[in-house]
Amino acid sequence: MSVPGSNVLPSIRSAAWIVVLLCLCDVPTAAQPKVDFNREVHPILASRCFGCHSQAKRSGGLSLGTYEDALAGGRSGATIRPGNAAGSLMLDRITGRTQPRMPPIGSPLNEREVATISAWIDEGARATPRSAPAKAKWEAPLALTRPPVPRQRWKNWVSPVDRFVAAYLVATRAPAPRPITDAQFARRAYLDIVGLLPDPAELREFVGSRASNKRKILTSKLLADNTKYAEHWISFWNDLLRNDEGTTYHSEEASRKSITEWLLASLKENRR
Repeated sequence: MSVPGSNVLPSIRSAAWIVVLLCLCDVPTAAQPKVDFNREVHPILASRCFGCHSQAKRSGGLSLGTYEDALAGGRSGATIRPGNAAGSLMLDRITGRTQPRMPPIGSPLNEREVATISAWIDEGARATPRSAPAKAKWEAPLALTRPPVPRQRWKNWVSPVDRFVAAYLVATRAPAPRPITDAQFARRAYLDIVGLLPDPAELREFVGSRASNKRKILTSKLLADNTKYAEHWISFWNDLLRNDEGTTYHSEEASRKSITEWLLASLKENRR
């Protein structure tokens, strides 16, 4: 005698297994990375970007010569954000979303080249398709706040910078720094303000002076030399503004020429 319903159990079990297998087949799996940096991305960078961003030139502090260089970024910070092509400076530059477009001279990257670089970044900017995703470069928060100036003072240290140093010394129980000699002060003042060592005769005159405010007088004298001050500090401003002397940056809409001449005049005239 057969058990009622026993003849349908195998079919039910079979149907259940079929459903399970179908579900397993329908489960979406993460797409495997396909773009290889050395074979597909690096050749694009080498042919289109090395004119300004090789290991030898490093315009803006950025080299794209190697995989490690590309991830390191330049003075503007990270140029690649692994997993986020849309938020990467490299894509902003090569597509023209951020001016000046790169490369600055010649035709822009074509759609295939842009798509290759974009896909590589979105896949994690990996060294190879089988490598782990690259780690994002640490970036400082964009929102900066002014810290409160400590109340701590150290003897006659009254400027905000002095108070921060004094607070640190007290918190770390560090010994009081010894005052530097007049010769050391002159050397630092000259190098910081005009980028040159003091003339031996001027140094001897300063060291031998008995004026109580001679350090203030020396600092004011150096700051009053607008030409030497400008010639020294323009290099820092050029780096900060990513201004390569003698270079013209072209884009489809406009062009930006070197501002070195204007910048040097502005520093000499102490423009605000």
